[in-house]
Amino acid sequence: MLTFHNKNNFGAVLQTYATIRHLQKSNYNVTLIDLIRKPNNWLVSIIYERLVNYNFWRFRDEHFRHCITERIYTDDIDKLRLVSKEFDSFIIGSDQVWRKEFTRKFGYLFFLDFIENKNKISYASSFGLSVWNDDLARTQKIEELLKDFDAISVRESSGINICKDSFNVDALKVVDPTLLIPLEDYVELASKSKIKSQSNYIAKFLLDKYSPEQTTILSELFLRMGKKTKDLSIPRVSVKNVSLEMFPNSIEHWLKSLRDSDYIVTESFHCVIFALIFRKNFICILNDVRGTARIESILNQVDLSHLMIRLNSSVSVSDMEHKLRLNIDYDKVWSILDKEIRFSKNYLKEALIN
Repeated sequence: MLTFHNKNNFGAVLQTYATIRHLQKSNYNVTLIDLIRKPNNWLVSIIYERLVNYNFWRFRDEHFRHCITERIYTDDIDKLRLVSKEFDSFIIGSDQVWRKEFTRKFGYLFFLDFIENKNKISYASSFGLSVWNDDLARTQKIEELLKDFDAISVRESSGINICKDSFNVDALKVVDPTLLIPLEDYVELASKSKIKSQSNYIAKFLLDKYSPEQTTILSELFLRMGKKTKDLSIPRVSVKNVSLEMFPNSIEHWLKSLRDSDYIVTESFHCVIFALIFRKNFICILNDVRGTARIESILNQVDLSHLMIRLNSSVSVSDMEHKLRLNIDYDKVWSILDKEIRFSKNYLKEALIN
């Protein structure tokens, strides 16, 4: 299995956790390929991974250590090929493993170009954006590689169109792997948080810094709601124009804070997923820079597109408040999701039989 398990964000780590857990519950032996780029400065890399981002490192060490390869660097293709000979099937995904901006620096490794004569499966791979805009030569090479896959599935409806229009391959849409495991698994993780339980608050999880005007709009919304806010966002610093995560909460604390909240305000795809899992009232702020296809896909699917908001000068705070307070028919939502989850599990089962 190859994915973004080393990325320091809650969604990347939890989708890895969920994929592994589902496959292990289905009686598969799972191995996660620990593929990363070689750091420029080893000391800085170790400090950043094991001190600054200790909570992510600890979770990965606790939950992935038993099923992960030794570390492989992207410039050691021979070692990657040697390790890969041990396996019958390879799963790429989920998360934005096919987003050009994220994977171009890995060459074609996330299109499994190092694998020959093995069962190649994509599970819920995401292009991140609704269109493909890479150069012709790279597009043609990716088309060649994708045609060697035995089963291709994507996370968004737009991904189906990209596969067909840009690469001439067929793809199916499946759910994000965080939906493959039951609520009880996340409740168990949340229960391990050592942070004291709170109540009567709005959980806020935003990814980017907002303008003063946007911040004022959100402040007015929270004031009108009459509840305190709990900010779950990851602190960031900018180093040489690169935004770096700094001292995030633990994954267990993040899950517990979402579970115990009264409302959720976010712009994160995976935070939306957990709002659905925990059956919370929420609104999602669309962030065009990060891409909205994945959020639009899931909320259109469960008929909650009205909960998407663009935080601009024309937005009405009273409308935002109305949407946040709006009762969600979660029986209807989960009747849709349960059907999609069954389809997705069956897709993965059939793909692994190949």
